[in-house]
Amino acid sequence: MSAIEEEPHAASDAVDLTRTFQALANGDRLPLLRALLLQDVEDGPARSIAGLAAQTELSRFSASRHLSILHDAGVVVVRRSGHRKLHYLNLRHFTHLEDWLYPFVDAESPLR
Repeated sequence: MSAIEEEPHAASDAVDLTRTFQALANGDRLPLLRALLLQDVEDGPARSIAGLAAQTELSRFSASRHLSILHDAGVVVVRRSGHRKLHYLNLRHFTHLEDWLYPFVDAESPLR
């Protein structure tokens, strides 16, 4: 049995991955992801739309639209703090993506 057959992904996983790849494919979203990643590392305060827009030089409208798409794809989670929405990377989602990509980058994988 091959590595792919040993760990089949459910149809719902495929839909999640398709949405994830579509959300990540837009280059305008990558600065937002980097900013959120740095916030996770540095525990910084710029998780609001206004803070992320300023940090990435996007308009608030663009930042809001891109964050909404990332949220819908499961890449970003939103938590309320008073009247503000704060954005965080959904690291569990990235772990799922990493698990799916691993056979393609593993040096000992039969796929290489």
